[in-house]
Amino acid sequence: MLSLRSVSRAFGAVAVAEDISFDVAVGDAVGIIGPNGAGKTSLFNLISGDLAPGSGLILMSGCDVTALGARRRSRLGVARTYQVPLPFVGLSVFENVLVGAVFAARDQQAAPPEARALDVLKRTGLLRLADMQAGALTLLDRKRLELARALATQPELLLLDEIAGGLTEAECLELVELIKAIHLGGTTVIWIEHIVHALLSVVQRLIVLDRGRIVAQGEPHGVMRSSQVREIYLGMEPDTDVLQ
Repeated sequence: MLSLRSVSRAFGAVAVAEDISFDVAVGDAVGIIGPNGAGKTSLFNLISGDLAPGSGLILMSGCDVTALGARRRSRLGVARTYQVPLPFVGLSVFENVLVGAVFAARDQQAAPPEARALDVLKRTGLLRLADMQAGALTLLDRKRLELARALATQPELLLLDEIAGGLTEAECLELVELIKAIHLGGTTVIWIEHIVHALLSVVQRLIVLDRGRIVAQGEPHGVMRSSQVREIYLGMEPDTDVLQ
């Protein structure tokens, strides 16, 4: 589904991505971890089309999309959430999701956008809040809305950027169950997260970034046990139980 081939990007002397190469197959669930400043969100910006690489290739289903912007990639099935939810606070929950269904959906010939928006609200547990203004939502429901807006575009590839951040343990578990259901429903997922136990309950493969480079990747628990990854995580206060 997705292939990155020697993708690099720098801002002046600072490299945010350096010779990044990996593949994501249809149906995969891939986790990405790394310390602050490792280049995780920049990598998502490169995949989503919000940031152009300085060199390298980005392929989707074998087609070169390196020069395509975010709008074109959205129509090809790429959707993302952001670390800090930024809903249209003056619009209702339903209207927020409808924006994605109308303007960024991959298949414009599918069911009417209103029906698709309602379906997404049901799937994400937000139907009861459909008429509430988005600015009045709790953090958990804002996270759900961020996810719902992405799902309204009918993605084949969903990029989750620290979606569990700031939640209580119980709220985090709720969100994990929702992400599991989305993945089991056929959506390919790439998830950046600092809450490691949440990530490991979903993903099948883990990629570790540090200073814009991939330093480890593979089976999640094996990666987390490596001495290199332990060293990178010193001071980040990861969940110590997953490192044992």
